[in-house]
Amino acid sequence: MCLIKWIDEVCGQLETFSNRIETLPNIISELKRFQRLNLKHYKSLQIFSPLIGNLTSLQILTMVNCDQIIYLPSPISLILNFKDLILNRSRQLETLPNTIGELRRLQRLTLKS
Repeated sequence: MCLIKWIDEVCGQLETFSNRIETLPNIISELKRFQRLNLKHYKSLQIFSPLIGNLTSLQILTMVNCDQIIYLPSPISLILNFKDLILNRSRQLETLPNTIGELRRLQRLTLKS
């Protein structure tokens, strides 16, 4: 399968099932050049895989209305190019990982209720 078609298929599936997905598929960690991950209105998302640390090119993570997420995994600090972390209206989010301070290039952290 062509890589572009595969990426389009994975992203399409994520968007189609955004209200029902409980965990992101592990295959997403294979997208090494992924720069933006937009998880708006993933109301059933409960588990954020530690494999997020494999997305080394990720610059922007947007999570809005992800009501079931309780924590972000520590490997998030492995994403050296992280610039924006937006966690708005994720009401169950109790804590950020202790490793959040290791994100040296982080320019914006947004936490709105």
